[in-house]
Amino acid sequence: MDRRGDTIAAIATARASAALGIIRISGPQAGPILDAVMPRNRATHHPRQVVVAVARRPGSGAMIDRALCFFCPGPGTVTGEDTAEIQGHGGPLIMERLLQAVLDAGARLAEPGEFTYRGFLNGRMDLTQAEAVMGLISARSDRAARA
Repeated sequence: MDRRGDTIAAIATARASAALGIIRISGPQAGPILDAVMPRNRATHHPRQVVVAVARRPGSGAMIDRALCFFCPGPGTVTGEDTAEIQGHGGPLIMERLLQAVLDAGARLAEPGEFTYRGFLNGRMDLTQAEAVMGLISARSDRAARA
């Protein structure tokens, strides 16, 4: 089943306690999903500008976090699709709540490597570049990162 038309989302930072965590969203519904999770955020009306807004659960409106967000229309993104990010406080509980809100708003959970795969399919990177991304992510030394 071809799922390339889906809007995908994932936690893009390590799943550990940190000052900051990032939820990445990519696909045709990235803007509307961002608007559903962060009502009155202005980011979809001002592409490529970071704004501060309150993230809420779709439906109940319960506050999750006060966070940064931005929206970038495709095709000038790393995936070649509309892309949005929510940058919230990096505790694992907050990140899981933000991700669940994005999924509840209509995204599906991205498969491992799917953001890079979409960038490859949409001509934003070639196979060598896609492999380099995976190598950089898994690098465990300076030498491996340079390679």
